[in-house]
Amino acid sequence: MSIFDYPRINFKGTIQLNPGTANNDDYAGAYVLPDSWGPFAGETLALIDSKTVQPRTYGMSDEAFRQWVQKAQTFNQAGTPGKTRQIIPAEWNYYGGWT
Repeated sequence: MSIFDYPRINFKGTIQLNPGTANNDDYAGAYVLPDSWGPFAGETLALIDSKTVQPRTYGMSDEAFRQWVQKAQTFNQAGTPGKTRQIIPAEWNYYGGWT
């Protein structure tokens, strides 16, 4: 079956979607964890391990990770020693939701 085969889903009118964005990984390769992260220092900021299809929690519990990923954190810019930036690891709408 191809994506071009019928049946397709069609909408008439308006629809409101609220998808999760955990797989976007816009920061992967651009930012790394700072030296204060101990064994994880220098690792790229990537929240998904594509090979094992698991979240990368950097040793945090699920609850601690949920809180950490939704607040601004300071990361080092990859390839530029001493340059940092504060970003929210989850970007926007990490988990999605129901509306």
